[in-house]
Amino acid sequence: MAHPQAAVPHIRAGGRGGSVIITSSGAALMPPPGIDHYNASTAGVVALARTLTQEVGLEPDPRQLRQPPQRGHADDR
Repeated sequence: MAHPQAAVPHIRAGGRGGSVIITSSGAALMPPPGIDHYNASTAGVVALARTLTQEVGLEPDPRQLRQPPQRGHADDR
């Protein structure tokens, strides 16, 4: 979390706007059985991203916080 927090002042100082992109997995929203450690860690990434937006006063794009699960991945069985 320290790295995105450190980047935000530099993005703002540049005056051109910017983005902090944090990726996770659909397993954070619809966890499949049998990979509980992975599901927990991806949910943690989502929570960290939401916390970052609150701590640095950013407005998250709600479309990016709740994407439906994607199909066609190798782990879709």
